[in-house]
Formats: sequence, structure tokens, C-alpha cells
Amino acid sequence: HRYNSLYVVPDPEYMFISRCEGSAAKLPRVPTSPGIANYISVNVTSNSFVGPPPASIFELAGNQFTRNLRAIFGNYDEPTENLSTEVIKNRELLSKLKLNSANVVKREEARGGVPKDTPDIIKIPYIKLCEFIDIVFEQRPPIERFFFLETVARMPYFTYISMLHLYETLGFWRRGAETKRIHGDEEYNEYHHLLITEALGGDQTWFVRFLAQHSAVAYYWILVVLFMVSPALGYFFSVLLEGHAVDTYQEFVEENSEILSSLPVPAIARDYYNSVDYYLSVGGNVPGFAPTAPIHGEEPRPHYGDSFENLRDVFEAIVKDEADHVLTMKECRGED
Repeated sequence: HRYNSLYVVPDPEYMFISRCEGSAAKLPRVPTSPGIANYISVNVTSNSFVGPPPASIFELAGNQFTRNLRAIFGNYDEPTENLSTEVIKNRELLSKLKLNSANVVKREEARGGVPKDTPDIIKIPYIKLCEFIDIVFEQRPPIERFFFLETVARMPYFTYISMLHLYETLGFWRRGAETKRIHGDEEYNEYHHLLITEALGGDQTWFVRFLAQHSAVAYYWILVVLFMVSPALGYFFSVLLEGHAVDTYQEFVEENSEILSSLPVPAIARDYYNSVDYYLSVGGNVPGFAPTAPIHGEEPRPHYGDSFENLRDVFEAIVKDEADHVLTMKECRGED
């Protein structure tokens, strides 16, 4: 990766350049410490950025504003490159992917829908949010919907970590340290789902980025208030949203099985699912160390990413991740 650059290297199979990368602080290079070098060699994925800190918020905001302003008029700063025949073919296949929102609703209803005893303070916002997503993204590429969902999906875990940290600092509650660590794993997992959607071009439209990023910030503060009032309700809202994510991705995989099976695996997906961090986060056991999270579903496998043969396998792994999040959120609110 290039320090002081706005962009990371695009995935060679799709060649979409991320529109969500900022600039690093202009600092001299220093040798990497042995500890960090060892961590990077076993745990850091290809799109992780290890190096100087970010630039000031003024520079970052200025770069982002300028870039989005150019994007509104269809102009981007980086030079366009000639795409290979294979990349063009992959992009054409991506453009054929579809997602029927009505079928997602049917899936949710088939598994019971929103529980009847759900408080209105949770039920109404959840239903309206799903309707809003369906209206905005029904005629747009599904990968853009997933970019929106994964941008927003990171916020609950960030919220829970923030609130548990605050409660620890104030001496209110100090029994959530392990829970906080599990939420960190979940946030990191959603972050890599987000990177996968970016590798597939989900963040290329400025309007989708604007909507996703501003919705995420608003969602964070709403969840902060909700967690203050009732952590159990906050976790319950996440149960509903993660369940919706499972239904959405399952419908997408089944509806586009043939196309997904003919598309290659993004490098970031293989790297992440091969990483030690992912293996441990799903309950993998390293001799001499205890698992960092409960095991849900399948027994964890080292180098899981190497088993992926195509993009369908990647999205099936994401379905499993989201299903695990549902179970974890239920456990956090004390459900059996």
C-alpha cells in the first residue's frame, strides 16, 4: 500500500478502487517493531492499513468533500486503467445480480417474523427501516444494498463497546469485559464484510456512500440512547436486524446461485477467512489458549478461506457470520 495515498490497491479480479479511503499523516517512515511485524504476518488482511496515523480531520474531511463533489459530476481523481477482458466479464456478471425484496419479507415471515410481543419502540423503527431500504435499493445493484447494510451493521458493536467502556470507567458495571471483546470481534467481522462489498464495487456511487455513512452516524447515537435506557432492547434490535441480514443474504445466494458460482473470490475475503483473528473469533482453539468466543454452528476450521471456490462460497460464509451474530446478540440479552 502507498502511504499518503487516497486509495488502496484494488482487487485484481474486479479492479474497483475504494471510494472510502482517506489520507495518512505525512510522517517519516520508521522501522516496524518486531511485535507488530509478527502480528501483521499472521493476522492482518490485505486491506488492513498499518503505518502512519490518519491525517487531521480537516484534511480528511476536505479530501472526502472534494472527492464526492467530483463524483457527483462523474469525475474521479485517479487515472483510469485499461481493464482486462476477464475483469470486464466479471463486472458484467456482477451487473446481472438481482435481489427481490418481497422474497426477503416472505423468508422473514416464514421463520415467524417480528415477535408479537416486540415493544413498539423497537418494532416500528425496525419495520420502517426495512421498508426504507427496500424502497431505496429495490432497483439498484444488490452489492450497493450490501455496502449500505454493512456500513450500518458495524455501528451496534461500536455502540456496545463504547457504552460498556463508559460504564467501566464510571464504575457502574465491570462484568462486561469479555462481552466487549466479543463485540470487537463482531465489529471486525462486519468491517471485512464491508471490504468485500467495496471490492465488488458497492461503494462506487457517491449517493450510496453519502446515505450509508450518514445513516451509520445517526444510528450510532440512536443506539447509544437506546442502550442507556435498556441494553436488553438495544440487543433485541440487533437480533432483528441481524436476522434480516440472514434472510437477505440467503435470498441473494439462492436467487443468484449460478452467477455467483462463476465469479472469483475477492482477495480480501480469502485473506480474512484465512486469518488467525477470524479463526479465534468463531471459537477456534490454539493449543495452550482458550477460544475467545462461543462456538455456534459448524466447528471452526483453520484456513477457512482456502476452501472458497467462488463468490457463492464467500456469501454463504457471510450468511453463517450473520447467523452467529443473531445467536450472540440473543445471549447478550440473556435469551436461552
